[in-house]
Amino acid sequence: MYISTIFLFIVEVQLFKKGSLSISKFVFGAILTETNSAVHLETQSSDRRCTVEQITPVRHTDPQSEIDFILRPFNQKGKGGREII
Repeated sequence: MYISTIFLFIVEVQLFKKGSLSISKFVFGAILTETNSAVHLETQSSDRRCTVEQITPVRHTDPQSEIDFILRPFNQKGKGGREII
């Protein structure tokens, strides 16, 4: 008899920008370990002028282990420098 064990983790990632340079477009990605994958993602920006775009579609029917994002703009400290992924 084969018994499968599935674990579900909830993770919150916050990005803080500490420099004074404003970045108009910040592209970054996350790579999970080979046995892990994302089944659901929500993004939120602390600045209404900044958008967080999820490039890689993630669904429970199509889990992903490599996920890419774009933040536009990623402003200087104190002006929208915190993004929650």
